[in-house]
Amino acid sequence: MSALRGISFFKPGSYGLSSQDLIASNDGPKLFSSQASNLVIDATGKLCSREDFVLQTAGFSGTSKQTYIHRNNDGTETLLSAAAGVVYSGIVALTSRFDYRSGSQIVDVGGSRTGATSTGLSNSATTYTYTVAVDGGAPQTISLLGSAAQTYTNLISEINADITGATASLIGGNLVFTSSSTGASSSISLASGGGGSNLLTTLTGFVAVRTATAGTAAAENWQFATLTSHIFAAQAGQAFVCLNESTFAVVSIVGQPWTSSPNCVIAADGRLWAADDAAGSNSYTVWWSNLLDGTAWNTGDAGSLDVRNVWPAGQDSIVALAFMSGRLLIFGRHSILLYTLDSTHNPAAMTLTDVISGKGCSARDSVQIIDGDVYFLSDDGVYKIPKLAQTISLLPVPVKISKMVADDVISTFASETLTAVRSGYYPKQRFYVLSAPVANKTYCFHVDRVLPDPIAVPAVTTWTNTGNPFRAFAVDKDGNWYTAMASGIGKYSGYTSDGGNSTYTVDWYGLWDDFADETKLKHLKNFAMTLEATSGQTGTFKWKTDYSSTANSVSFTCSAGEFSDGIGTVTGAIGRSCSVAMFGFSMPVSGNKITLDAMRVYAQPGATKIR
Repeated sequence: MSALRGISFFKPGSYGLSSQDLIASNDGPKLFSSQASNLVIDATGKLCSREDFVLQTAGFSGTSKQTYIHRNNDGTETLLSAAAGVVYSGIVALTSRFDYRSGSQIVDVGGSRTGATSTGLSNSATTYTYTVAVDGGAPQTISLLGSAAQTYTNLISEINADITGATASLIGGNLVFTSSSTGASSSISLASGGGGSNLLTTLTGFVAVRTATAGTAAAENWQFATLTSHIFAAQAGQAFVCLNESTFAVVSIVGQPWTSSPNCVIAADGRLWAADDAAGSNSYTVWWSNLLDGTAWNTGDAGSLDVRNVWPAGQDSIVALAFMSGRLLIFGRHSILLYTLDSTHNPAAMTLTDVISGKGCSARDSVQIIDGDVYFLSDDGVYKIPKLAQTISLLPVPVKISKMVADDVISTFASETLTAVRSGYYPKQRFYVLSAPVANKTYCFHVDRVLPDPIAVPAVTTWTNTGNPFRAFAVDKDGNWYTAMASGIGKYSGYTSDGGNSTYTVDWYGLWDDFADETKLKHLKNFAMTLEATSGQTGTFKWKTDYSSTANSVSFTCSAGEFSDGIGTVTGAIGRSCSVAMFGFSMPVSGNKITLDAMRVYAQPGATKIR
């Protein structure tokens, strides 16, 4: 009988996932993983369990789907989140700050109006009319005498006496009609008519009747930005919003240049930048606010840029904006434009200096700037535009950082609603994460763990969370990392699962291994796996043979004696004869970190197998 022969895996899986045929050395089967779920690669190059996002919120039954850290002028911070038509502040307790569940429509009268402000209507028996349809119902006529509506207090009282199912009020210094119902069927539709003089256009300072905003029980795809003590929020289909940072009251936005509402907003270089008013048939204009005033879009040095004639391959549409190294990056769906500001930082004088053709951004919230590099999701994978290319080259070349999992990324995000895709960056561990909530899969790119040439991309693992996908990510100034999830806000801290819908399991497989000779049969006999774990933790050793998807398994327990100091070896008998085999293990995470140090598999050599 032939003697047992063993193969050793030292730091197995330390190169992360590989679902592509890009193995760089003969050690590939031992260094790469075909599955690496809920694992990260630590500073020593070992696979270990990720920490849990532990629920911090009490008494909240909704699902948060967007997060944002607002940094106040006094140095404090506020975490904002969005769930089911409401923007909340807080972590332990969520406080409603902006409720947009009801359909509404804004009558822009220049902002800054108060109850005592004069309406400008004639102080006479002139009849003024307008119509409003509430929740899809028949138009209701507003009819009043000018002499009865000399102030906004009077005007609003007269309007509310004429309509049912909705109310008029001053919000952010403008006249706003709001349905009394909530949800997708809640709506307001203002139209001129009723037989009298036009009520709304006669108001002093009238600018426009803004596009109506439908009610919602969802629509959590806000993009937030902070400038000069104000919080700004943009989302397709919802009115552009400005909130005061101290009271969260709605603040008037003067001179909105878009027809409906932008979907993108960022704060950079002392001003706001906005784009993508798809509902207004304009996904080709970038607008910028007045310097240091995100509420002013038609005064000072506010302006706009039409990019229809500079797309490199015909018409495109803006998906996202970013700003770095003195350049404005305009992400189209299929191309990227890079504009450089001059020494005066005047946007009106910025010039188109670089164009990336054939590569665009598919998800607004996939964009992250990390140490000057720009990361984003495209149709065929995840890319990085290096900082070096941004600053000295006129031909920036995006690097495909997902090439080790290219097909998996493409198939995963093909089934996602791209507006719900979120990304995040965790500075402490240097993770760029990209979530796919439908698949309940988050890709974790280890920015600092770049694989050797010729691969030269970050190692990647994936995360999942049973029944509770990660929705969005935000990090505060102290390095605390948060996610939006069911029941509120979770914090990346420790390994104690909340249980129920927040459990997770470490699940790992290596690649197929032929024990240095695929022509020989191997009679599998035993395994030994060295782990850093706690006594009493249980798991399953798994193996597959001859490219079959059928898994074999044997359970194990970290014994009290072997793991008394937190590290030990589990062993067990395995079986089957094969030419090639794949080995792995799974362990539920239940309060303690799990680290895979090494693995050894023993087999008895057999005869040559002819295929």
